[in-house]
Amino acid sequence: MNCSQVQEMLSAYYDGELPSGTKAEVAGHLHGCAQCSQQVAAFGQLSAAAQALPTPSPPPEMWTQLEQELDAVGDSRPAVRHKIWMLSFRKVVVIAASLLLAVGVGSFAFVAFRGSHPPDQMAVDLGTYLEAFQRSPLEAQKVLLASYEGEAVALAESAEQAGYRPAVAGGLPESYSVDSVYVWKMPCCTCVQTLCKREDGSTVAIFEHGTDKPVRFGDCPCVSAECGGKKCSIVEGKPQLAVSWNHNGRQLTVIGARDMDEVNVLVEWLVKAPAA
Repeated sequence: MNCSQVQEMLSAYYDGELPSGTKAEVAGHLHGCAQCSQQVAAFGQLSAAAQALPTPSPPPEMWTQLEQELDAVGDSRPAVRHKIWMLSFRKVVVIAASLLLAVGVGSFAFVAFRGSHPPDQMAVDLGTYLEAFQRSPLEAQKVLLASYEGEAVALAESAEQAGYRPAVAGGLPESYSVDSVYVWKMPCCTCVQTLCKREDGSTVAIFEHGTDKPVRFGDCPCVSAECGGKKCSIVEGKPQLAVSWNHNGRQLTVIGARDMDEVNVLVEWLVKAPAA
């Protein structure tokens, strides 16, 4: 098996869902491949971050409301019972869903978001970009060029066009360098995108939107966790991670992080960047 084949199965491997024969092949590949082994380790770090989140508790008034609804539905007059049931059905569904969240559903105690927010509440949807980035950063840039008006600029010029000083203008952690900078005219705002290179030549993309509205990643589930001292939304890509958080009234997004360690390093550094 090559890296591409293995990376498609890493999530299922981590969850113990592969047939024994396939599992053994993947395990053999991981034994000799540091890059794929790092991806498996990232799954464990992300799961640990999710498990550390507190279990949500239903508000105290929920129990009283539930009792009132059930008493009303129990009225002996059929016509009245039917009418009350129709009016209260949605409330009961909402209450039941909240109770399920309170006791915890699934393997981890985290809140998943699957693109349920109205589009007008979103800064921009980077789901297609994230999907393309997993295959090739160059392909992902073509997605942006086909979707938005933008241009490559010098880092100093990006501040003039965007109307704010990008966080990356304060520098990057050691072993990262600025490769190119783009300014995009998106529906929400003007966005500065910085493509950064690691020492091994691989790419990390950093977006900074001039709005505090959250970024959307299509239908990809997000987990909320604290990274570098900030509350972040994290998407587990295949095989890389995306993380987004609010900072100084703007939304910052990193796409292409290898693991939670790298997420923490980048978030902490950009949070400490000098303000505009």
